[in-house]
Amino acid sequence: MQPFIDMLRDRLSGPLPGRDAQYKMASLRRLQELEFTPAPPPDARVACVLNLLHLHEGRWHTILIERTANPRDRHSGQVSFPGGRWEENDGELANVALRETEEEIGIPAGQVQILGQLTDLYIPVSNFLVHPFVGILEGAPMFTPQPGEVGFSGVGKPQKNRPDAPSGHHAERCSLLRCGWKDRLGRHGYDPE
Repeated sequence: MQPFIDMLRDRLSGPLPGRDAQYKMASLRRLQELEFTPAPPPDARVACVLNLLHLHEGRWHTILIERTANPRDRHSGQVSFPGGRWEENDGELANVALRETEEEIGIPAGQVQILGQLTDLYIPVSNFLVHPFVGILEGAPMFTPQPGEVGFSGVGKPQKNRPDAPSGHHAERCSLLRCGWKDRLGRHGYDPE
């Protein structure tokens, strides 16, 4: 485990593929938006997310959430990393990712080791400049999703610590969505097992 963590921390401290990697993964619509607005506008709001890695049965997993339905939220119903808007009392940007992760899925900030930061990403639809962080969860995850922000789903195993989950639904959706990707050419970058 430690060699992986050390390698990841080392890679995050060096030059990142950043924008080039984002452009490779971008949809055609996103590339067209970037053609007209290549840099975030000066009034872009700041947000941070956390790609929180944890060991589960000897394999690394990442935590994704499904945002609840909310007509006032442009990201309603989307799958995302835990995170949210910067507030004045947050101080450093990493604190935003830690605070929001604790609020949204109940993982205490003291259990997370921040390894580094990825290249920021501008989201035009909501005018957020998102600063993504990568962290390692120390210990077994015990999720407590915030019902007002995190939707429930029938994916995963039931969590004993969530008796308030709607009938037939489980809070595990916060974690065990297995993360994968497909680029514009249809290539997959994830081995389902």
